[in-house]
Amino acid sequence: MRRLLTLAFNLSLSLAILSGCTAIQQENLTEQSQETVPYPESTPAEATETAPAAQPDPESDYAISLKGNLLSLHDSNDEVDLSALLGTPLTEKTYTLQKADTLTGSFMQELTFPGLEMQLFSPKQDGKSFWIMNMRITDAAYVTSKGLRVGMLLKDLKTVYPDIQPNNGNDADPENSTYEIGSQETYDYARYELKEGVIREIYLHHDIP
Repeated sequence: MRRLLTLAFNLSLSLAILSGCTAIQQENLTEQSQETVPYPESTPAEATETAPAAQPDPESDYAISLKGNLLSLHDSNDEVDLSALLGTPLTEKTYTLQKADTLTGSFMQELTFPGLEMQLFSPKQDGKSFWIMNMRITDAAYVTSKGLRVGMLLKDLKTVYPDIQPNNGNDADPENSTYEIGSQETYDYARYELKEGVIREIYLHHDIP
């Protein structure tokens, strides 16, 4: 009888221990399920868009705007497709400079388009790569990088260049004079011929020192 009571007691104790272990395991599982799992930080995607193309320099005083591009003094025919911008020239002439001091033997190319005359220069022993030396504009179809064109008024010129003065001096008739800006460092110049207060010609040119 005593043995039966001892067995019953041990059995009850074992069940109690097992029950307690089960409860502890369930509690641990509950705590683990409530644990916050850190979300991996997202890495910004690398930019795939191509950087915008470089835009023409609107600060240039010695260029004309053509089809969204600037055609400037010193531009080379190796870099700029003149035929794409201007079409086929009305006349084209290439010759060698003679009796031109240090420039003797250099090459000049003259191109004529409606309302636009151009001269391009190539050094001695070249004759293939030419850069723009001057542009003479007589047609309103061509506009400078500053927005000036043939047919505009003196007040328009003064708006762009408030300090510009006639080359003829202070006593000159302001509406029938030549106005010029330039850089003595680069030897680049822009000349505006006015008659009766209207721009009749724009001459962008480089003087080789």
